[in-house]
Amino acid sequence: MLSIKDFGIGMSSETLEKLRSNKDILEKKPINQPSMGTGFQLCKKLLKENRIDYRIVSQKNNGTEISLFLPIS
Repeated sequence: MLSIKDFGIGMSSETLEKLRSNKDILEKKPINQPSMGTGFQLCKKLLKENRIDYRIVSQKNNGTEISLFLPIS
């Protein structure tokens, strides 16, 4: 398992649900630049193709932790 954690602005439960779905996300970043969530959708596709499971835990104003569960050969 590989985990990456930050202590930034975090994500709301609504944003996490959108990330788990295959829909694009349109939100404002803190610097008011739009994000469509396409980078994460690409990452999800690459993870799936390589049989890597992931988990995202996040709270608004409390950071985010992403864990990757690498397959054992």
